Amino acid sequence: LFKLGPDTRVALSKIETGATTPSLHVLGKIAECLQVSVGALFNPDELPSVVARAGARPVLALHGRGSSVERLVPPGPPHLLEANLHTLAPGAGSQGTLSHVGEEVGYVLEGVFELQVGDSVFRLQAGDSFTFRSEDRHAYRNPGRTTARVLWVSTPSRSSTAAARQKTAPGKRQ
Repeated sequence: LFKLGPDTRVALSKIETGATTPSLHVLGKIAECLQVSVGALFNPDELPSVVARAGARPVLALHGRGSSVERLVPPGPPHLLEANLHTLAPGAGSQGTLSHVGEEVGYVLEGVFELQVGDSVFRLQAGDSFTFRSEDRHAYRNPGRTTARVLWVSTPSRSSTAAARQKTAPGKRQ
């Protein structure tokens, strides 16, 4: 990781000391360099393998103030899927596009949620669901005025992941 340059070293130091919270995009880049899944960056022993009680699951501070990702399924073996509860404050999101090998499925529990897959942008609300191949560039955000909560299930990204922040032209709205 240190071969990536001085800016990366400063950013890693801030993440390690808790001075900043990394975006999902940054976590993807770190995982890619280490050739592990994003989930492997966190302690998989934090969750039991069968039942995870409310209030006892790890919650990651991601996407900025008022936002988080709650781990519902332990990352890595023996599990084939990752499941998270994304809580997004207004304006919060992935802060860039992501892509990796796999498949993703989600269900909007509350609020408004905007999902970009390729060049298409979809506006979802409570009760809507989505699915797409993870290899397709994707990004997401909460464009609403209230908190959005999304149940998100995916196959874990592996060492062949590619997370890339890309400036993209606004896509087609669906």
